[in-house]
Amino acid sequence: MGPVAFLEARGFDLYEWQDFTYNLPRQPLMIVACRQAGKTFLAAGKAYNIGSSEANTESAVVCPDQDKGKKVIERIGDIKLRDPGTPAFDPDNTEMVGFPWSGSTIKALPGTIKGIVSPTLKFLCFDEANLLANALYIAATPAQAHVDDPWTWALSSAWWKAGWFYDDWVKGTGGWTRILVRAKWDIKDKKVVAYLPEAEFKAMWKEKGIHAFYSDYPTKEFLELELSRHPERWIRQQYFCEFQDLEGVVFTDDWITSAFTSDVQPLFSRKGGLDSSVHPLGILKDIK
Repeated sequence: MGPVAFLEARGFDLYEWQDFTYNLPRQPLMIVACRQAGKTFLAAGKAYNIGSSEANTESAVVCPDQDKGKKVIERIGDIKLRDPGTPAFDPDNTEMVGFPWSGSTIKALPGTIKGIVSPTLKFLCFDEANLLANALYIAATPAQAHVDDPWTWALSSAWWKAGWFYDDWVKGTGGWTRILVRAKWDIKDKKVVAYLPEAEFKAMWKEKGIHAFYSDYPTKEFLELELSRHPERWIRQQYFCEFQDLEGVVFTDDWITSAFTSDVQPLFSRKGGLDSSVHPLGILKDIK
């Protein structure tokens, strides 16, 4: 039984994007979603399904700090309480869930290199991955080197234009299937307005190789309230999945990117000498 039938049988209703994600075949997934779109439940549902059905496996949620990982464990507990005949969930143990009938476990690992170098993981989930250090990501993935058919997910809100998660998301590197889930609203002239028609919105991102969905939350009324509390830049980051430059940087990411061009002829050839088509200037005329 796959995650969709598994969760619906326990009385959970899924959003369109969650249903789509659960029905994908095994592949590394990278998901950028707005706040309160349902990322935590998505991870919990997949982890619970694997823990219930895969014998003697260990899965883990890796977050910037262990407290965030515990939120996924708590949601797994919510699912477990709806599973008839299972042992009661221990609310005091928010670092691990065990499945006596399968011999499998799911843990919330601390966001430190020391905490993730030992496990062998069937399901490795990075939560708020855009905030995870490069070194932590590099240390975590070898935990699946000795596992047949591993599952790897990286989920996050859009935070900063920096790090492995942002680089792979923008460049399409890392072997990830990418999914975006954003609010169906935008801001124009300091007012919350409807964004693109859904078909146009999905087609725009499909051209970039990304599966895009609108989130049912937040509502327009909530965003209007948030806009009265916070700068527009913050709203775009948290709800419209727009990565922002790190605070305090001198040059923005867009400025740096625009500084590179293929329209200017190089001064030096690839062989290391002066390019024959470039007139030598100053002391460069003596270079052979």
